[in-house]
Amino acid sequence: MSLYQRGNVWWVDAYHEGQRIRASCRTVDREEAEFRYQQMLNAQPVKNRATLSDAERLVIESHAVKGVTNAATRDADRGMICSLTAEWVLSELRAQRYSCAVSGVQFSTASIPGARRRPWMPSIDKIDRGFPYGASNARIVCVAANIAMNEW
Repeated sequence: MSLYQRGNVWWVDAYHEGQRIRASCRTVDREEAEFRYQQMLNAQPVKNRATLSDAERLVIESHAVKGVTNAATRDADRGMICSLTAEWVLSELRAQRYSCAVSGVQFSTASIPGARRRPWMPSIDKIDRGFPYGASNARIVCVAANIAMNEW
């Protein structure tokens, strides 16, 4: 583990199970930074985990289904008609084995301390912004992948 400061804020740059972690600990206190680093390790995504608990699966499905309403609202704001349904979302989740269509990371309810969003929860990604959300123009990805694709 490598903790270092940028200004007064502590950052971590480390590898955990072959995955690089570079993130702000969002604190000026070194002990707090070490604690937050340990929390980050506990929130790392899991690829190909055998099973989700029933409770976690229910939360993930509920969150994904709410995404249909959000997609319909975004399309309506742009004068488009969303054709996604809750049934489509649940079918895709199962077909993808509750994993991100882009990264393969299994969806999870885990959160990162200080983060506004849970990065491994499902999010509906519109493939081509010029067309409405629909079965041929959407995929279910993790929030982290969706944010990254929208940003870059």
